[in-house]
Amino acid sequence: MILKEVSWLDIKPAITEDAVAVIPVGSTEQHGPQNPLGTDHMIAERLAAGVREEAIITPTVPVGYSEHHRQFPGTLWVSPHVLQEYVLGICQSLQYHGIRKILIVNGHGGNTFPLLRAAMKMREQGVFVGLHEWWKACKEEDAHAGSGETSLNLFLYEHLVHMDRAKDNTAGWSPPLHGTIIWYDTIDFSDDGTVGSPTRATRGKGEVLYRDAVNQLKQTIAYMKETPLKDLLCKERVM
Repeated sequence: MILKEVSWLDIKPAITEDAVAVIPVGSTEQHGPQNPLGTDHMIAERLAAGVREEAIITPTVPVGYSEHHRQFPGTLWVSPHVLQEYVLGICQSLQYHGIRKILIVNGHGGNTFPLLRAAMKMREQGVFVGLHEWWKACKEEDAHAGSGETSLNLFLYEHLVHMDRAKDNTAGWSPPLHGTIIWYDTIDFSDDGTVGSPTRATRGKGEVLYRDAVNQLKQTIAYMKETPLKDLLCKERVM
């Protein structure tokens, strides 16, 4: 069920020992000239909605760590620590109500590390938190604002996509220097914010990606429900 759409009386019976809560998390940042700024959190929200029959869906976290896109107007961000603590607080709220299995649906790669930190801290507190990222589930490697994200937007939010503005950029994401990783700003290797091939995007590809990601989310939730909590949590200290 969608948490924001029901009352506390409606949600109470759904909080069982094996109930799973899903937290959609994304960003508000540039996604090339063709995609809306809300791409990451809007996709995460729709993926989460796809499993509303299997889980309790919380409100979406729409702003993440996106400082590396700051040169493009409209981009918003919070620090990694703020994001970590904010999501940690949501998890702790769910824990208070008796939910001990949580799945974060993340739509933005810049959020990965702080979200994993939050998940680790909750696991230490007796709550299992998984992190689902659709581009890994679907093996989509077309970077940022490329064919994958643009295709998903064409399927989910076609009226917001401007394909006439799409331009391919074959530069790698933060290209390494002799094996050394450097955290570049996006504008250092892409003048319009695109990294990938959005001109190859199609609504059909977006539908395939969406259904694949939702199916894998459902499989993950089924695994979380079927697996006893004790098998998902930290092991005891070695004596």
